[in-house]
Amino acid sequence: MSKFELVDHLISELGLSPQQMIAYWQRNGVISSEPEKESTAPEVPSAKETTSPAPKPEPRIEIPDDDKIFIRMKQIIAKKLDVKEEDIKPETLILEGLKADSLDAVELVMKYEEEFGLSIPDDAAERFKKVQDAWLYISRHAKV
Repeated sequence: MSKFELVDHLISELGLSPQQMIAYWQRNGVISSEPEKESTAPEVPSAKETTSPAPKPEPRIEIPDDDKIFIRMKQIIAKKLDVKEEDIKPETLILEGLKADSLDAVELVMKYEEEFGLSIPDDAAERFKKVQDAWLYISRHAKV
């Protein structure tokens, strides 16, 4: 399978647009967001370049307040991690933001599988960095 066939397969399997797939890969360090420079001599940074630029904000996925999957996910997360539902936002980091450990993350995935009647492969679950990552997967694959 060529790289292009693999990308087409992933896009159709996950239901993402090519732009969403590229943005996801850039956020997770799979590909660089800047074009590579062809230069043989090392560049000396200018005074402007020595200060690191502000990171680009990641696109926020808008999840409707009345989305039944997201509401149920917040209930599951709040109960499992003993956090307030109002503190759970789509962009909330599961491990760092919600203070979950890897075992908590695995147990959340198991609860999602049970609650939404689906099976989440390990490689997909490993990509659940934010609540919205899990929501995107579940909303596309759930039997609700």
